[in-house]
Amino acid sequence: MSLDEYELIGIWSAGAGYYATFSDRVMVFKPDGIGRVEFRTVYSNSIDYFRWKIVAPGVLELTGDRPSFHYSAVSYIVSEKERPPGTDEWMMVLQIALPDPYPSMLGLVSRDLTGWQEPYSPPSSG
Repeated sequence: MSLDEYELIGIWSAGAGYYATFSDRVMVFKPDGIGRVEFRTVYSNSIDYFRWKIVAPGVLELTGDRPSFHYSAVSYIVSEKERPPGTDEWMMVLQIALPDPYPSMLGLVSRDLTGWQEPYSPPSSG
């Protein structure tokens, strides 16, 4: 695994660092190239599974199990940022250029993926 790949591995949340959220958008990047994006609300949850790979420095390809979830040349940056702004609290943040309704800025919740190894048959990679 390259350093670029390692910086993405983990659980990322749009609500990370904020104190009270009634909904959240979460992205999980696993070292085996499988990931997921979750939309969590008080009333319902939805999940999109995908395969991910770095195609160039700072550029991802995401291929989902639905034909409408395929994004190539997705730019991203991982850096430390104050979150929320003005709090003097710092965390790793993933900025990712996905269209709405997908999240564009997420804070790192954990690099430990224990409990996120759900049974799943990912989309084929070729």
